Amino acid sequence: MGLFLLGAVAFVAIGDWLLQRSPVIAGTTIFLSGLSAIIFAITLHPRSAFLTITADGFTFATLFRKHFVAWSSVESFAPARIGLIKVAGWNYNSAFHQHAKLRKINVAISGTEAALPDTYGMSAENLSALLNELRQKHGKSAF
Repeated sequence: MGLFLLGAVAFVAIGDWLLQRSPVIAGTTIFLSGLSAIIFAITLHPRSAFLTITADGFTFATLFRKHFVAWSSVESFAPARIGLIKVAGWNYNSAFHQHAKLRKINVAISGTEAALPDTYGMSAENLSALLNELRQKHGKSAF
């Protein structure tokens, strides 16, 4: 995220340099890059993005928004690709009925019903394998 932040700041500087030549393009560049820089800076805060694993499930956060998923709701974890980024994704079991439309859209995009926003320093394959191991160890039947 630090590199993305530096890139966004560089584009703000380029927009500033273009201000005299093309105010509309420069203003748009400054606005969008500045907004991106703010978001990238927020993600560098330690409480903004994290993954916490417990015996009951896992909690992940992105931009300070926390989401809890119980082990008993997950069928399996697998690497998923969202654009150029590879992450750990999962499919819910048949007892989980929430967000059916969003889950179908996610499958079309990434091949899984949901995904973590980061790999937390691990490869998507290793994180998926670890989460599958923990799900098998701690997961209880949702039925």
